[in-house]
Formats: sequence, structure tokens, C-alpha cells
Amino acid sequence: MSLVVVVSPINAHVFTEYIRPRLQQFIDIPGSKAKPMVRATYSACLATLAHTSSKILDLVQALRADGSIPTVDPEAEDGVANISGYQNLFDSTRLDLLEYFEAHTKALLTDSEASVRKAFLGSVSSLCVFFGSLKANDVILSHLNTYLNDRDWILKCSFFETIVGVATFIGGTGLEDFILPLMVQALTDSEEYVVERVISSFASMAELGLFQRSKIWEMVDIVARFLMHPNLWIREAAAHFVASSTRFLSLADIHCIISPLVQPFLKMPIIEFSETNVLDALKKPLSRAVMDLAMTWATKSQNSLFWKPVQQQRAFSFGSTEQVIPTMSSKDLRANALSKTAKSEEDQQWFSRLRNLGMVQDDEMKLLALREYVWRVAPKRSNEETGDPRKVGGIRKLKEINVTPQTIFFEARRRKSKSRHREGSSKRRSSSTKLDSRRVPHTIADALLDASSAIDNPLTQRKKPHLNTGKERANGNSPMVPIPSETRPQNRDASPLSSSPGRSKLLQGHVSDDNRKPSPRLLSPSLSRDDLRSDGTTTPTDSLRRAEKTHNIRHKSSAIDLLHRKDNSKTIAETGTTSANAFGQVDGPLMRMASRQAPAFGQQQITEKRRQPADFQTDHTYNGNDPNVLRLLDSLVTENWPRDILDFGPLVTPVMSQKLMKKFEVQENDRPWRPEGTLVATFAEHTGPINRIVPSPDHAFFLTASDDGTVKIWDTLRLERNLAHRSRQTHKHGEGVKVKCVAFVENTHTFISASSNGVINVVKVEFSKIGDTSRYGKLRLLREYRLPSDEYAVWLDHFKSDASSVLMILTNSSRLVALDLRNMSILYALENPVHYGTPTCFCLDAKRHWVLIGTTCGVLSLWDIRWQLLVRTWGLGGGTPISRIQNHPFHGRGRWVCVAGGTSQTDITVWDLEKAECREVYRAGSSRNLGKDNLRIYDTWKIDEEKPERMLGRFASSLEPAGSGSPNREIRAFALGVDNPDDGRDAKYGFFLTGGADKKLRFWDVTRVEMSRVISGLDAEDDQPKYSTSHPTTSLTLHTERTPQPGPSAPNAAGAKSPANTAAKKTREKPPRSTVISLQQQHLLKNHLDEITDVALLESPVGMIVSVDRSGVIKVFQ
Repeated sequence: MSLVVVVSPINAHVFTEYIRPRLQQFIDIPGSKAKPMVRATYSACLATLAHTSSKILDLVQALRADGSIPTVDPEAEDGVANISGYQNLFDSTRLDLLEYFEAHTKALLTDSEASVRKAFLGSVSSLCVFFGSLKANDVILSHLNTYLNDRDWILKCSFFETIVGVATFIGGTGLEDFILPLMVQALTDSEEYVVERVISSFASMAELGLFQRSKIWEMVDIVARFLMHPNLWIREAAAHFVASSTRFLSLADIHCIISPLVQPFLKMPIIEFSETNVLDALKKPLSRAVMDLAMTWATKSQNSLFWKPVQQQRAFSFGSTEQVIPTMSSKDLRANALSKTAKSEEDQQWFSRLRNLGMVQDDEMKLLALREYVWRVAPKRSNEETGDPRKVGGIRKLKEINVTPQTIFFEARRRKSKSRHREGSSKRRSSSTKLDSRRVPHTIADALLDASSAIDNPLTQRKKPHLNTGKERANGNSPMVPIPSETRPQNRDASPLSSSPGRSKLLQGHVSDDNRKPSPRLLSPSLSRDDLRSDGTTTPTDSLRRAEKTHNIRHKSSAIDLLHRKDNSKTIAETGTTSANAFGQVDGPLMRMASRQAPAFGQQQITEKRRQPADFQTDHTYNGNDPNVLRLLDSLVTENWPRDILDFGPLVTPVMSQKLMKKFEVQENDRPWRPEGTLVATFAEHTGPINRIVPSPDHAFFLTASDDGTVKIWDTLRLERNLAHRSRQTHKHGEGVKVKCVAFVENTHTFISASSNGVINVVKVEFSKIGDTSRYGKLRLLREYRLPSDEYAVWLDHFKSDASSVLMILTNSSRLVALDLRNMSILYALENPVHYGTPTCFCLDAKRHWVLIGTTCGVLSLWDIRWQLLVRTWGLGGGTPISRIQNHPFHGRGRWVCVAGGTSQTDITVWDLEKAECREVYRAGSSRNLGKDNLRIYDTWKIDEEKPERMLGRFASSLEPAGSGSPNREIRAFALGVDNPDDGRDAKYGFFLTGGADKKLRFWDVTRVEMSRVISGLDAEDDQPKYSTSHPTTSLTLHTERTPQPGPSAPNAAGAKSPANTAAKKTREKPPRSTVISLQQQHLLKNHLDEITDVALLESPVGMIVSVDRSGVIKVFQ
């Protein structure tokens, strides 16, 4: 209608006779069925319809004046002619038009739905022009002011966005008499966004010059105090208003009136009152914590003198009509204003609480400026918090919008046989299908065809998890697993196992006794890995254990019942099981697709068994087909029954360091744990260097990963009872590969191992503890991931977040990959700069916010994994490889880390991540005092200031003196321990366990360094070294091990000794031959003969130390 330019005579009365009567149904009157959405749309278009109808009326009047439209119809009757004559009067028609839109405007202004009123506010300014000034004040403004009493804060914000156009039309007098007092009262609204909208509306009106000079002074005094509000948006709006209010004022008014009102809130005087200058000169606002506590004080005060004067203040009432200059801000907001304010004893207590919360002396003035605002807002906010929770935020009951809630139950149950699963799914067919099937006669062929077609039904496929394995095999996600021929017997006799008619193809199997000669076959991945050993083999006894669970014969109805269509279930043949091995291959359509589409195993990058455990599944009672609801239910199932818990679980309780560590009987249980150095066990099953040793979360067993390609599991209970020492299980990656690293899935018995060929395995350890006996089942391979060619993992760690199970993989290609184990997808990948060196290890913080990566060049890179940003990088002075990084367990509040390597010394360094400086050093093998030159290795060098070429030259030059013959004596590994003895001490008792290239295993007592000692590695004639602490600098603490020096050999020195000491020395120098041989043998067994590569602390069942070396030997000490 708004596009109409010319009206023909035949359409002269189209709006009056056709359109207007049909618009009556769109307002909220009795009998109207228009929904709120329709009424809201109509209210948004009301102003356009009003102006269009007025334009059409003017066009018709022009046609009538031109004679194109006759004024009277000569063929009309008398009564009709009178009505037509009345309609031809322009003034009468105009009056009817105004009355019509006036009625509709009032109906929409008072509509019961807030959404309709919000939509109408967009038409208010244009309707004011349509009605005129006088009519707009009576019709619109009188009803529009009631919006400020509505509880919907969004409606209030829409009102203040619209009121600027209304104020422009009604003029300054109507603005100051009707609108401005209500807007000033709205400054004390409990919703801060409403306050921001009010001040922004004031700024827009001030820019248009709608305020008188005296009103500007008063409003600046009111709004300026919001420059100290904690809300940033409110402060910016207040600064905008102060800058806009000076637009039409003289320089004298600005500097003599406005500047004194604003100056208490500024750090420095300003000459030009622009928004930017005001914001830059503002003081620090009142803190949010102080504001909230002040509101609590205002609501709970009873005998307060601080809040009593506020009751007489009327700053937000805007009742002043005299043209006086307000002086409240310039007089009452001085630095010592609070000391002159009357305060009761109760007020003094509240001020003490505010000061304890962080309020300083400068904040006292800010609290005084916002005192009336706080006093008026606090009761409103308190009422909202204690009100009906169902009405907060506009939340409505579902019954009010005719929505009937449906309760859906989830069920976690044991999965029955596939035939029963098909039987249950067929019962959920629609009733119409059952009625049709009863009417139409069926033959056996039709029944079998109908039964087999259920496989292709999408709904059935969604409810049958056992078909997912076949789909993945068709997509090439699950390759065929070869089984060695020596593990599979075969027989040409018919199998007693038969399939149901509902399958598309029969299961063709070969059954034989255990004594028959085996033949090679391929095992479909649908068979569980429980039936395989870790090395991919089975035993004849496995089938006997599987058969014990399913010996009973199941009786089912005959297939002939399909003809009657009375039984909804698919018929299953009578089946039974025997104690024999059966191997076969399903030759169905999915199998044929897999043979054409599945790629070779070597070409796959990810291999995953996408299935739930065979004995567990979830179901729900929802029978609809809404995809959104099904997607929601699936997400709920994933959250409450996470697949990783089903696959990797059950969850175990990790060892808690807050408890006192258990000890052997020879130690006192109330004292801190200290190792005695007694050798408990020695293992030598590995044939290659051992790279990692990791205890399980509950310390029931520990893992060792070696270059011989195996991961071995060792039981800790056997160590305590001193039983036969051998590994309980072995997982082999393959021939010719090296297992570089291993880690546990958080709080489970499932471990992750990575080999040098780029393959990462996720293996579950079936561990159970019955009394004092531990039992181990077969290892199950749950996941397998393959890195790109020539890339392998050097370090692994795992943690769980709210939505994923994250495996952090650090590779030799300077990549840190975050892999989600639930769906084997990459979440993100961080690229560490290549010129920093090859990564060696990393460390995650406890909150999983950052990761610290160490490299072969002694460079530490700190990454923020929340935003995937490189935060900081620095290099250690020695430039040697970094071997280990761990969080400091009891110092630094999560900001300190312990680092082994990087300094070319036999030491452990503790670094502050915030300042990138060394705070503590635990240094071994030093026989003399350290000078300033030796401390330079603990200074950092900034990587960012050097070019990659210069860095490469630095490390290339450091390789030149490598052939000088000085061995690298750095520490290769360390373990951190915390013990809480019950001796009344406040500080935690902590210690380090270190091992490295010097073949010595050391115990560092962090609390009392002088109690540290060497556990293993000393010769028979060597004494324990001495330990001391020094502070070379104010920020560096140096703990040093010093080797005892041999006694003086000069004659005069010898003569100074007493005869008793000389005799004791001779006795010590010449022990018996048998004693020497015995001591040498004991030390030979106790000490490592090669470089120590890793150290671990076992806290259960008792405190023990496990160390491994490059020769493949494992030693356990207590």
C-alpha cells in the first residue's frame, strides 16, 4: 500500500470499505483469535498503514476536486445518497480515520503481550506525526509512560530507545513535565542495562538541544556520579552525556558550573569535555565487590546513621523547579568527606568489612557519590532475588503455551542375543502395519522377504547397534584382522549354530574339536578383542569359557507363524551351544561392500572399534521420529553414559597424596617416609633400553616401555610379599619398533603406548583384586591411531574435559596434537617452531590451561591450549636437551615447574613461569663452591630476540667440544613425592627422586636438605655426600651435594692424629678379603650398571622406588 502513487476512481473507497474492516481482527479485543505474533506484526506496520491511508484520502480528495469522482450518485436511493454525501466530506472522513487508528493505537499500547508492545514502539515516532502534537500527548504519551512500571526490562530498554523521537516531537516543555521525571526515576532500576539505556537517551536528547540550561546543570549533577559505577557500559554512557551536555553551553558555564560538578571524579582537570578526554581522566571506579556488599548493608541496616540522610535526599526524584545551581558534588565529595559523615557503631563494623574487601580511602568518596543510588536499588534487587523464581527472566510454564511435557526414561541394560534384539525392535512397528498385514494373505516367500527387509529400515538400523560394525567395515574403518593358522581348528561338519530367517545371508562356519589341524582364516572385527591375546592369538580354552555362559537351548516359535501375522517378532530357529571353537565369515551385502571399498591396513591412518561393549547398551522410551528430539536424546546418552567410560573404564580411585604414605614394618608410621636403599627386586626381562616407567592411577601395577617393542605390566602386590618376580602381561607393538612413551587414560586401567613407527595403541588391562590377590585378564586393544609417515610420538598425556577425552601427543616433528579418544578426531594441533629444537617432553598444568614443551636445544615453550597461542619462550643457559618437566606439587601455587636438563649440569632446576626465572636448584656432584661464572647457566636467553639462523649457529658451535671426552652427567629423570606425616607440621613434606647418566639414584629432602642421601650408585668404600643450602642471589636458592674430600696425606698431618684414630684408619683400610668380595657383590647387585633412564614412586601397597636403566634392568628399592 505504501507504493501507491495514483488512485483510480474505482479504487477510491478501497481502504474504507475493504481494508479497514478486515484489520479489526488483528487487535486484542473480545472475540479476536489473532495470535501474539500476528498482533506484533500488525503493531509494527500500524504507522505505515496510517500514513498510507491518509495519503490515499488526500489523493481521493484531489480526484473529487478535479471532478474525476462524482460527488453524488444519481441512481442511488435517498438514504444511500445521504451516507455518500457524508463520506465525500473530507473533514468527516479524516476524523473517522483518526478515530479508527486512535482505537487501534490504544488497543496495541495496552496489549497483554509484551512482545506486541515492544513491536509497537517502533511505530510510535511516526504515529506522533500522524496524530499531531495535541493528539499525541493524549493518546500515546499518557499510555506510553506506563511502560516504565512494567517488570520486563527489555520493554523498558525499547521504550528509552524510542522516547528520543517522541521527545523531539512533543518539545521541551512536554519533555520536562511528563517524560524527564520518569526517566530520572528509572536511573535506580535494578537492571543495569536499563540504566545504561536511560543515560544514552539523555545523551541523545542533549545532542539535539532539548534541555534547558538549568536542567542541564541538574542532570549533570545526577548523571556524573555514575562515572564511578562498576559497570563499564554505564561509565561510557555517563561520559557521553557529560560531553554532549556541553555542546550548547558557553565556556563560562562549562568551566564554572559543569567542571566543578565533574571534577571530583577526575584525576586531573580537563579543558575540552569530549567523551575520550573524560574517559581518559576518570578515576578508578568503585569495585563490584564493594558495591555488592554496600547493597547488602543497605538492606540489612537497622540503626544506621550513614543511610539516614539518604531518605531526605531527592536527587533521583527530579523535583526541583527553581533555577538553582546544584552544589552537592563539589562540596560533599571531598577527600575527607566520609570522616564528617555521621556513623553508628553498626556502620563502623560494615566499613571494616568493606575495607577488608579492598576499599581504600579514595573509594570512600565514590561510595558517598553512589550512596542514594545504592540505597534505592538495594531493596529492588533484594525483592527480585527472593521473589517467585518462576517469574524471573520471563520464564513461562509450558502449560501456558499448550505444550505437554513428555517424560522419557533411559535404560541401561544387558544386551540379549541378536535374535531377541530383533524381536524387541519388531514389536515397535506401527499399528497400521499390523492391521494391513493381517488382512493381506502372505506366503512363506513374502514373510521371509518382509523379515529380511527390516535390515534396510533406517529406524531399525538406528536401534540396532550390532549393525554399526558392518557399516564401518563397509566404509573402510575396520579392516580384517588376520589370525595365525596355528590358533584355529577347522572341520567340514555342519555347525549346530544356525542363523535366523531375518538375516540376508546364513553364517557359514566350520566347527571342530580342539585336536584338529588348524587352517588360516580371517576374523571379522565384529568378533570381540576379548577373544584375542595382545599378540593376536587365541587358545582352545577361551572358547570353553565363552560357551559356559550360553549352554541353554532357546525355544522359539516356528517360522510358519509369519503367515498368520499375529506374532510381531521375527522367528528364530531353535539354537544351542557346545564347547567347541567355531570360526566363520558372514557373506552379507555389507561384507561384499567392504571387500570392494575397504583399504589396506597399512594405508589406514585411524583404526577404531566403533561399538559399545558387547554386554551393555542404552535405550529410551521415546517412540517418535523427530530428528531434533532424537539428536537431543543421543547427546544426553553421550553425556550420562560417556563412551570412553564404557570402553576404558571402570574408573579407579587414584592414590591421594594427602594421606600418610604406608611404610614397611621396620619404619615408624608416624614419621615421614624416607627410603632406606634396600633392594627389593630386580627384573631383567626387557632386551632393550627402557624408556618409560608409569604407575597405574591406583598404583596396583606399573608399566615399562622398552626399545624391544614391548610394554610389560608388573604387579606391585607381589613386590610387598616378595613373591616370584616376573611380568604379568606383555603388549607387543611389533618386530623392529621401539616403544617411546606410555601413559594412562585418566583414572582408568587403560594405557596408551606409542612406538617409533608412528602407531599409537590404546590397550585395556583387565585387572581385578580379590582380597590380597590380584588377577589379570587378557589385554584388549581398544583404539589404534597412526601418525603420518616418518612421524612418531615422543611424549603422551591424557586428561578428560566436559565434552571430550583428550590425548595430548607430542611428536618428533614439533607438533602437539590433541586427539579426542571418543571419536578419534583431532581437536587441534600446535606447531612448535622447528628452530627451537626437537621436542622431548611436555607438562600440563592441573587445570589444563597451559602446556610447557621442552626441546633438545634446552628451549622451553609455554602454550595456552585454551586459545592455542604461544605465550612465552626462553632458553636455558646450558643448551642441552631437556629430559623431564613436572609441576611443582607444593610450591608456586601451580606456577612453578621442575626441569631436568638444559643446564649441562647434574641438577634439577625450579622455574617460575610468570617471570621466566630460576628460583631453586638441586645440584649434585659438586666438590667446591660455585662462583658467579657457574651461576650464569641459570640465566635465560630470550629466543624471540634471535633469528633462527643465529640459533642454529649457537647449537652448531656447541657441538664442537663434544669430543673432548667430558661425559654428559645430566639427570635424565626424576619423580616428585609428597607425604603428610602426623607430626603437627604445617608445611608439606616433599622430596625428589632423581637418576641420570652418573648411574646414581638420589633422594632429595625438600624440607630438610641435609637429610638427603644417595640411595644407589655409591661404591663400597664411598661415604654419603653432604648437602647444604645457600642463597647466591635474592631470588635463587641453591641446594648442593658435596662429595667428601679424602684426608690429608702429608706427614705432619698424619702425625697430628691420635694413635686411636690411626689404628681405626688402618683397620678401615685393610678389611678382610671375604668382606671386600661380599660388599662388592652386594653393591654390584644394588647399583645400576648403565645410565638410569626413568624413576617412579610407588605409594601402594607401601612406599617404594622403581628405577630403570639403558640396559633393560628394573630395580625396586624401599
